[in-house]
This record gives sequence, structure tokens and C-alpha cells, in this order.
Amino acid sequence: MGFRRRKRQEEGINMTPLLDVMFILLIFIVVSAQYTNIQAMKVRFPKAETGKSVEKIDKVIIGVTKQEEILLDGRLVDARALEAALDPLGKKIPPPAVFIQADEGATTGKLVTVMDVASKAGLSQISIQTKK
Repeated sequence: MGFRRRKRQEEGINMTPLLDVMFILLIFIVVSAQYTNIQAMKVRFPKAETGKSVEKIDKVIIGVTKQEEILLDGRLVDARALEAALDPLGKKIPPPAVFIQADEGATTGKLVTVMDVASKAGLSQISIQTKK
């Protein structure tokens, strides 16, 4: 009776699926990082002849849409909620800068309301974002 010896397969972990998953995760991270600076709201900025770019600083972004909705960092809020959210920020040292992204179709009254709420909270560095 002759016995045949079976050839032993190499033992180990197949790395191909792991590399595929890591490559897909890398692509996902790179693609999603591209969209971090895109606005969450649709606002047409008014044009301005003068203006300057701002370096990266601690900031709060408040939006005012054409329908006069107030957005705080992309979330829809009313004037009271805006005041409640800005009060603790006004106590920080140094207080963050406030950037208002107001649609060119928004009324001046809503813009002044937002500026007034920010000022009452102790935030004195208020800017209105425009385009050149």
C-alpha cells in the first residue's frame, strides 16, 4: 500500500483583502477632506471693492439666508437660541471672531439683529463676509 503525501499549503494570512479595505478607506478620507470648507448653506455674498482675507483664528460663523433664517455653524436657530449659544463664547479669552455670511437678498434688519445679538454677548470682532 503506497501512501501519498499531500503537499502542505503555505500557512499565513492573506493580506490582499486588508490592503483593499485600507486603500478604500484612504480614498474615502482624501475625498471627504476635500469638502470640509464647502458652505453648508446657499448664500450669495454681496460684492465689495475693498476687503481682506483673514488668517485662521477662533471664529463663529453665522449665516443669514434670503428667507431671513439664521444659521449658526450650519444649524438653523432663532434669535433667542443664537443669543444663548453666543453668551458663553463672549466670556472666552480671547473671544472668537464672528463672521456673518448674509445673503445679498436678506434684509438689513435681520443682519442688524444678528450683529446686535453678537455684540450683546460680548463679541466685538464682527465681520460681514463678501466676495470681490
